[in-house]
Amino acid sequence: MQSKFTVIRGGKTSDTGTGKYEYKFVSGTSTNTRLMGVIGVELAWTFNDGSENKMLKQVFYLDCESRIVDTYTECVGNDSDELIKARKKLRAALGGRIVPIEEKEARFLVQSYSYGSGSDLGKAGGQHGYTFMLRPEQALTIDEYRPLADRICSELPTQNFAINYYMMRCASLDKRGAAYIEGRLQFRDPENIMPKDQPLDARENIFGITEPVTLCLNKVKTVPDGDGTVTYTCESLTEREDGYTISTADITLSDAPYRVLRAKLTSEFHITDIEAAMMMKRPEYLTVCEILDPDDEFDKVFDTLTETFTETQYESGRLFIDFKNNNDHVGNKFYRINDDMKAVFFLTDNRQLIIMSYSMRDAQYAEYRAIITLLPFNICVTMKYEFAEPVLYEFINSDFEDFGEFLRFITVSNDDGDGDGK
Repeated sequence: MQSKFTVIRGGKTSDTGTGKYEYKFVSGTSTNTRLMGVIGVELAWTFNDGSENKMLKQVFYLDCESRIVDTYTECVGNDSDELIKARKKLRAALGGRIVPIEEKEARFLVQSYSYGSGSDLGKAGGQHGYTFMLRPEQALTIDEYRPLADRICSELPTQNFAINYYMMRCASLDKRGAAYIEGRLQFRDPENIMPKDQPLDARENIFGITEPVTLCLNKVKTVPDGDGTVTYTCESLTEREDGYTISTADITLSDAPYRVLRAKLTSEFHITDIEAAMMMKRPEYLTVCEILDPDDEFDKVFDTLTETFTETQYESGRLFIDFKNNNDHVGNKFYRINDDMKAVFFLTDNRQLIIMSYSMRDAQYAEYRAIITLLPFNICVTMKYEFAEPVLYEFINSDFEDFGEFLRFITVSNDDGDGDGK
């Protein structure tokens, strides 16, 4: 089927999506977090509404693995509270640096990650939206693509960074990301790289998968070879539709800047959910607080505490995650999927606040911030715990509304030797 799109080189600013306004590019930035599988993009355009020139500002959260626009926020004129909030959450959650991008690069990125089945195109054509960015289709040459990739991908300062990022990209079936770490960016037509194009010579996926999986753990070991070279052995735990799998692979790197020269899967076997839980378990430091005097101002004040946190709504409350301001955990010899989390806050509908962290220091700091911020509402710490196994997410997904009742239930269930409480 012949494509209905036409190819442009950039610079064209007319609104071909809505036909309502002509948008002129002013500025653009992106986070350099492409190798984490997500990027944040912020753009500014001018347009004339028939009476005066105005400024359109946009914030995108692009999921490069699912190829979707995960969230989109816009405003006209001065930054709205919603836009400021979206910007703060995006930059705090992604943990990368801000780099400049040009108009053709912005169009290429948004088009590259807006055609997945889960993309919310309903927001694309809103009051202004980003429909005007989707057509005509934006092409880049290889000489334009490479410097863009260098800017939006973080540096690989150590061998562990290169290996862990590579295993993450392979687990996500992210051919562009994996090919970048391989240093093998070759496309079918290097003079016309289209948003949906994938690198031609990306190696066969090291996990041998056809659907994305989750890389839960990755242990990197250095094995000196007899000829003076070094091979890196990875033991990876992935979560798949049919359960958990441990994979072992050998990887050879170039000298700095580190790139993957060879990658070979050497073994693979399934393990039980219990065995996987044992491998992933870590202590949870948890504080339970009661908000004794919540009033009409509580939500507004609580928002100041969580304004840079990501938020997820559950049946019994809201979950907020405070991420670290960097992705240094990717450089560890022992990579864990959640090591970029600083603290988790769960506010129940009954105004019970549960704070959890994987380190005592981070837990204490999170508790201190919460108490200072919510002091006017008579916040009271009722209990502190250290659990050897994950408990908070089990509570969130349970039918209980009070953490104390939940804890008594699972304690009795375990004492009776009946894990499901029946």
